[in-house]
Amino acid sequence: MEDEYGYIRDKSTEELIAIIEKKFNMDVTVEAMIELSDRDEKKTLELGIKLLKNNEGDTYFQAMIFDIIYSFDYCKVLECLIGRDDNIEAYLIGHIMEIMAIRGEKELHSEYINYIIKQYCLLDANEKNKIAEQYNDFVDEYKVSFK
Repeated sequence: MEDEYGYIRDKSTEELIAIIEKKFNMDVTVEAMIELSDRDEKKTLELGIKLLKNNEGDTYFQAMIFDIIYSFDYCKVLECLIGRDDNIEAYLIGHIMEIMAIRGEKELHSEYINYIIKQYCLLDANEKNKIAEQYNDFVDEYKVSFK
């Protein structure tokens, strides 16, 4: 994919922002986000939060955006998810649980952890089964127990 989207590296910061805001193609948008993240973390975080909050693209696209911006300010990213009008789909909630369990953000406010568990509880049994490993790792890491 790097060669296919190599032209992205030659774009100005303003052009990258325009690509992200127009969302012509999710793959191009992700590549532009990655390139922008090397240049301007604050703007990348701002645009990524907007994409997540507005439930842009599919759940896989959102997981990639989450990956790009989570380390910039994980509290702001989690706050934007809490502020969404839409529930979080199984793949994305599993991915969030996985990243949070790996990173072990011990100082996370219980509001974030409770929200993630609440979103998990909204999934049907089949969806829960698909992300059971991520859920178990998350619960073990944060010492929570919800049914």
